[in-house]
Amino acid sequence: MVYYQFINGVMNRGYLVQKIKQNNNSICVVNTHLESGHVNSSVRNKQCSEIINNSNIFDNDGSNVIVFGDMNFTNIDEHFSNLYYLEPKEKDIYTYDSKYNIEAVKPYRNNLDRFYLHGYKNIFNTTYNTTILKNVSVSDHFPILLEITFNDK
Repeated sequence: MVYYQFINGVMNRGYLVQKIKQNNNSICVVNTHLESGHVNSSVRNKQCSEIINNSNIFDNDGSNVIVFGDMNFTNIDEHFSNLYYLEPKEKDIYTYDSKYNIEAVKPYRNNLDRFYLHGYKNIFNTTYNTTILKNVSVSDHFPILLEITFNDK
């Protein structure tokens, strides 16, 4: 596992990278917590670019990549534009949800925590399910469970 600190930002955050090999396939898992606050949208966009432009993750060996974590995306224009977003199936529950989570202090509902995939379409037939665990409130965010199946062509 390797840790990279973001060049952009004031919160001293970064991302962890772990490569996993199974049979003839490799998957690179990236976990991050992007800059917080609604005024930091431009910093989050730079942090997304920093992850995408890390050649060790995306270009080195053609690995499939899963990027996940607390993205703090608060509006529709914020996202990893060139990665596939694994959207939760639930329609009335969010990872930050002041309606259902008593730990949530800010009065809004949004999916701040997200999963993205890169490269999977070329190598795998992929099925997935994301579940927001709304009965687990150990913080102001609900955790997400990702179950993903990579099937060889």
